[in-house]
Amino acid sequence: MRAKEFLYESDAQTAYHATPRDNLGSVLHKGLVPKKSKHYPSAGKRVYLFPSIDAANEALLDWLEDRFSNDILSLLKIDLRGLSVFEDFDELYTTDPISPDRISVIDEHWG
Repeated sequence: MRAKEFLYESDAQTAYHATPRDNLGSVLHKGLVPKKSKHYPSAGKRVYLFPSIDAANEALLDWLEDRFSNDILSLLKIDLRGLSVFEDFDELYTTDPISPDRISVIDEHWG
């Protein structure tokens, strides 16, 4: 299935991103830079996002905790205004870098 631009039909201007807590200092200093996923190498450089905290919590229970079993995860809130956000199946992503001023920590020790 080809990705299509994701348009919010609500007033939501935010999404959520999970990152290992060890990366938190760098993320808050440099932001999030799109990278190729080792799990989806053909997908191109992306920053993956969750549309809601509920979706992030569901992913944590379904697969995210297993994928990052050796890491403590932090949950970040991302300001999406002005970013190009796409959906691919049930996932959201952007190919835009996300600057630190768009990022706030929701939970430093999430999960």
